[in-house]
Amino acid sequence: MNSFIGNFSNEVFEFKSSKEFESYKQLSANFFAKGDFTDYKINEKYIILFGNIYNIANVANGEGINANYSNAQIFLELFMKNQFLIKKLDGEFTAIIFSENGCNIIRDRHGASLQVYYSNKVFCSNIFDFKKVKDFSIELNQSSLATYLAYGYIPSPQTALKGVSKLTAGFALNWQKGNTKISPMYSFEEFKADINPNIRLKDAAVEFEQLHQKAIKSRIEGKKSIGLFLSGGYDSGGNIHALRQIYSGEVSSFSIGFKNNPWSELPLAQKLADVYSTKHNDYEIDGSEITFLPDIVAEIGDPFQESGLMINYLVNKLVANDRPEIILGGDGNDQHFGVAMRELAMFYKISGMGLMPALRFTTSVLQSNIFDNDNFLFKLRFQGHKISHILENDRFGFNNQQQKVLLKNFTPYKAPASPIQSCSDFDQLCLIKQFYIDLAQIVNEVILFKGSKMAAHFDNQLSFPYMSTDIYNFLKTIPRTIKTKGDPDAISKGKGAAKYLHKYYLKPHLPSEITDRKKQGGFAPLPVFFNDPDQREKIFSYIVDSKFVAEYANKNTVNKILNDYSTQADKEPYWFWNRQTKATQVWNLLVICIWWDTMKSENNKINFL
Repeated sequence: MNSFIGNFSNEVFEFKSSKEFESYKQLSANFFAKGDFTDYKINEKYIILFGNIYNIANVANGEGINANYSNAQIFLELFMKNQFLIKKLDGEFTAIIFSENGCNIIRDRHGASLQVYYSNKVFCSNIFDFKKVKDFSIELNQSSLATYLAYGYIPSPQTALKGVSKLTAGFALNWQKGNTKISPMYSFEEFKADINPNIRLKDAAVEFEQLHQKAIKSRIEGKKSIGLFLSGGYDSGGNIHALRQIYSGEVSSFSIGFKNNPWSELPLAQKLADVYSTKHNDYEIDGSEITFLPDIVAEIGDPFQESGLMINYLVNKLVANDRPEIILGGDGNDQHFGVAMRELAMFYKISGMGLMPALRFTTSVLQSNIFDNDNFLFKLRFQGHKISHILENDRFGFNNQQQKVLLKNFTPYKAPASPIQSCSDFDQLCLIKQFYIDLAQIVNEVILFKGSKMAAHFDNQLSFPYMSTDIYNFLKTIPRTIKTKGDPDAISKGKGAAKYLHKYYLKPHLPSEITDRKKQGGFAPLPVFFNDPDQREKIFSYIVDSKFVAEYANKNTVNKILNDYSTQADKEPYWFWNRQTKATQVWNLLVICIWWDTMKSENNKINFL
């Protein structure tokens, strides 16, 4: 498993105890690493490169660099020539470059390789490693805690520890003589500038198909065994279709579902496996798998909870029984085209009528705890908040009103939101949401982050062809009407066509069972983990008796939240999303309790059941 820890400066790095560094390789007096990496040193510069880059030889040739050099040397040559040449690279990587006067760290566009946590002196790949640092004091950042409890994650550069930040995906860090400068590699101005209004749908589909196959070919090149995650949708279906156009060998496929779930996609995944001749493996979740949660928390770093997290863990665990050399995932493609477009169109229309202040006032009133019950008013609050706050990431956790009574010391959370909150042009509004929310938050901070971390936990090499540099650059040029068909009025009424280009390319090729079905949504039913009364009682007892609740929460409020959930657990819900939201809140509590216990433990190992 890849990992690193070190000082920015040339000072000797000091662990708290000698046993802490036994599993690391010491690369210099101030830096330790383990796992798979390449390194290269020339004069006063030294680079350590983690991850996989699929087009580095082609980029080297294009820039007049010897393609026979190691990946680390090519990366360093590109960096020294022009830092922004790194944007041409396609892959998942974290690069650390030491020089005589400082240190530079660069993460790939979507942050699919190692995370970087840093203080004013130390940086490392897992936040729990700060426990190993001599003279570092572990203190909870309560502002970040509020954000986590609301959203299930802490957006970079914030972290859960005081004095620690994390490097945003697609950003570069420069440290010199005690001063840290963080700069983005990608800008919204660049993102919105490349649209080609004259491209035709048919031509765009041909180019998209070619780039998709190219991305897959570059990832499987030289691999003797290939795996693929399969669901029942266009994204994974597109991957297996594109793969089979260029590769006829054995392919292993992997799927996860939930027992007794009417929306299970396992039959559709099996259909794809049959049509495209894969060696298929699947697993059904029954809720007992929550016992794996401490391992997940220790691996993922900052407190993090998202409905698909257990699916990511279990599918990678399933892969580990077979372990192909490369696994292809379909994540991120939805966000390339824009998600929640109906709500965005409604936001646009309501704003245009001057009614957005009224909607926001209404939904703010409904945030009161008296509207938490499973009824029409909760549904109105939920949907009204989603529309009026569409330029923020979704909040399924505790709102400010709930946190006021939950926490001993309440600090209002800061929403992960777009810096631009209005626009009179619908197509520009779509670009704003896509850049700042769909890609920067949903993809980089949530979807690819959790998928990559769970793959790394099992030493699986997972890559996302739809996230290739060529596809990213191509889709930036596509007009909104080819990404999502329809005008704002049609889209707001549910009559638009999402992922229009992608479906146009793939519908003639995929089975009709995939293309004709009504979209169900990719959510995971979190209540399943609390259905068993005995397991639920043990989990809830652990939460109530945890160090986190003792130090930071009001125990009576926690008891009420858990008792209210238990009272409703065996009843048929009025609306699924009320039960899902309540389960999300319990999950958020459970994860932060495990996280704090893990942070306080000596070996990152706890047993909560």
